[in-house]
Amino acid sequence: MKEASILVVGGGPTGLTAALELARRGIDCQVIEQRDAPSPLSRAVGIMPNTMKLLEPSGAASQLRSAAVKISAAEIYLDGKRILHLPMDEHSDPDVGLFCLPQDQTESILADRAAEHGVTVDYGNRLNELTLMEDSIECRIENTVQSFAYVLGADGASSTVREQIGLSAEGYDLEGEWAIADIEAPNWQENPDVFRLFLQEEGVVVLVIPLSKTRYRVVSTQPDALATLDMEIPIEKLYRAGKFAISVRQAPAYRQGRVFLAGDAAHQHSPVGGRGMNLGIADAAYFASCFADQKLDQYGAERHKIGAEVIAFTENVRRTVMSNTGFARKAAFQLLNLATLIPGVPAQLTKMLVGGKL
Repeated sequence: MKEASILVVGGGPTGLTAALELARRGIDCQVIEQRDAPSPLSRAVGIMPNTMKLLEPSGAASQLRSAAVKISAAEIYLDGKRILHLPMDEHSDPDVGLFCLPQDQTESILADRAAEHGVTVDYGNRLNELTLMEDSIECRIENTVQSFAYVLGADGASSTVREQIGLSAEGYDLEGEWAIADIEAPNWQENPDVFRLFLQEEGVVVLVIPLSKTRYRVVSTQPDALATLDMEIPIEKLYRAGKFAISVRQAPAYRQGRVFLAGDAAHQHSPVGGRGMNLGIADAAYFASCFADQKLDQYGAERHKIGAEVIAFTENVRRTVMSNTGFARKAAFQLLNLATLIPGVPAQLTKMLVGGKL
């Protein structure tokens, strides 16, 4: 076993970021992923300014910036009528904004950068069991047993790593099913880089998120995303449509001995607010920094605190947008819309919405 060997379990954005950030610092690591190949799905799409800052030293940020759609404005509709238009491209810092890119493309960029530092993902390899030793961890991967100095569990909400160290994801599941649809609409030319939020009766919420100049994601708090859309979009291709449930959970600790948790293995929350993938990337970058600086004792407490803060933030936003108090909500957004006419206010609001520590 190499002195600084780390097993990263999970080849998604969190695991890939950990591999990249460790490798560029010259730290030995191995990445395994139980899937047979990279996922073609565009699960998370929003990339926040803090994420760009974290990925700048590796060169990944510039590639993400070039590939992504930068949102020019956010609009909120109430019962089909626009009540808020917020320009999001007026801040003096070009990275203060929301960048949208399908997750599979984000993963591809991170994987390519990690490969340049000599780390690739070992697909089709599942962690079956780990045993904590005094100064190492024995890991049974498929039919082999390997020894590592540390393990980072970045293996998602149903984390094997978390299960193996006896930790549960504490919290609750939201009632009902949400839905998603990724569509191609090249003839929908009305401001293709605008993020739209539709608020409807009985707390129904629908989001339309640009993924490219012709591709969009529709997310609904109801089981059929396209059926609840308040705007006609000429759809030429449906990439995928599906339902999903929302969990709001957090592991009670992000560390047990030589084993650490990051990303969805450590925390889960609703997609409202767009923090999920970004929070996992921040976990991974901080883990690599702590390891390089020999400050691993800081990781668990610091990341758990920030994770709890993000969960509270996303739940507050979710409850607000899904609130059924129509008149008060409409009045608040209309007042905010007037405020956006004041010079400097849109830039401040944009920074407040997409900024914040992750």
